[in-house]
Amino acid sequence: MRLFRTFAAVLMTAVIMGLGTPAVQSHPVLQTSTATRTSNGWRWDWCKFQSLDGKIGYTDYEVKQVIKCAVKHYPVPSTWVGSGLQTALYIANRESGYECHADNPSSSAYGVFQVVQGTWDGWHSRISSDWWHQKWSLNHDRGNCRVNVMVTIREAHTTQSWRPWGF
Repeated sequence: MRLFRTFAAVLMTAVIMGLGTPAVQSHPVLQTSTATRTSNGWRWDWCKFQSLDGKIGYTDYEVKQVIKCAVKHYPVPSTWVGSGLQTALYIANRESGYECHADNPSSSAYGVFQVVQGTWDGWHSRISSDWWHQKWSLNHDRGNCRVNVMVTIREAHTTQSWRPWGF
């Protein structure tokens, strides 16, 4: 078991440093660039922050990290709240308290940004066949925290608007 752990640690170091086998180097999720050769660089490349604490699910911190990463990749408009990032964080906190599975009992609003089902279906159908959706490996599940955040931030970026939240 100790030998396996040592091997796994060496392999992860090689992947992170970009020194893996040709198969590892050619895999898009495992590739690293010189700009992201830190222990968590791949997380910022793919906006994957679930289980930073070693537990299943997302903490508030992890949800905020996904939002920050998504905004880094897809800048969103600023509002009276502040920058685009500040606005995204404000809306997520106001709508769900950064809760991935927040469910509004009086409507179909769900997830971090409390997007109603009809709006979600419209957004998702627009992007489900394009390169962006495939690049980020997103499914249709608005209950998936990363999917919920990435699709919402992309929509705010594309429309340069926070209109569904009154901005």
